[in-house]
This record gives sequence, C-alpha cells and structure tokens, in this order.
Amino acid sequence: MAKSNEIEAGVRAIAEDLRLPGGGQKKLARVVRNHLDWFDMAEDRGFTWADMSRLLFNAGAKAENGSAFSVSTLYLTVRRKREARLIGGGTASSSKSTTGIQGSKQKLPPRKGRLDFAPIRSANVELPRRSRRQCARGCEQAFRGL
Repeated sequence: MAKSNEIEAGVRAIAEDLRLPGGGQKKLARVVRNHLDWFDMAEDRGFTWADMSRLLFNAGAKAENGSAFSVSTLYLTVRRKREARLIGGGTASSSKSTTGIQGSKQKLPPRKGRLDFAPIRSANVELPRRSRRQCARGCEQAFRGL
C-alpha cells in the first residue's frame, strides 16, 4: 500500500513540475531528469510505459497539444536521461541549452563506420548500364581471354 501512495505522489509531483506559473509547461526532458527515481520505481513495480503515460495524463501531465505523452516519447526521454546520468554523472543538458558541451575543446572518439566515401553499392541501387556496343566489345574481349 505504501508503494501505491509513492506512485501516486510521484505522478502528482511530475504533473505539478510540468506546469509553469502563469500557464504553459516545461519541457518533458527537464522534468524527467528530476524524477528518474520515480520511473525506476514504477518499472520495478511492473508498470508498462503505457501505464505510466496513462497515470501521468490522469494526473494532468499532458503533452503541449493536450494529449497524453506517447509511449515512445516517454520511453525515449527517460532512456536518454538515464544514459546521460550514467555517462555524465547526472548533468545532462538539453540540445538547445546554451550551457554544456557547446564550444567544448573536448576530443571526441573517432567515429566508426566507412572511411572511404565512394558510393555504396547495394542491391537497392541500380548501377549505370553499359550500352550494347560497350557490352559487345567487353564480351568479345572476355571470350578472347579464354
């Protein structure tokens, strides 16, 4: 029963934190950062992301358009903040923030992937075709070599 009260109190706190004085609301990411423990507790209790979205909506926590937060929005926002907490020790900033890593001289690790920038050849890309004349010459030369 005590856990149920904690869940309800957490939902109310999140809904209250989303509201700005005089109307409007804060960005979800900024509020989630302060309530990660609640999301951890709700997941440990077996709540799905759809359950959490419904609970938040019923408590008055709504997206800017007045609808409930989508499951994917809620999940991805929480996931990003959890990753930021693990990597940066809990000091994650939004991409639009003027603080944080902007203008940082920090050396980034090299990117993985292709180093050669030639066009990628795949089954979904049709290569330019040779004309019949080019094909005939190429076929003759191929047969002469045999």
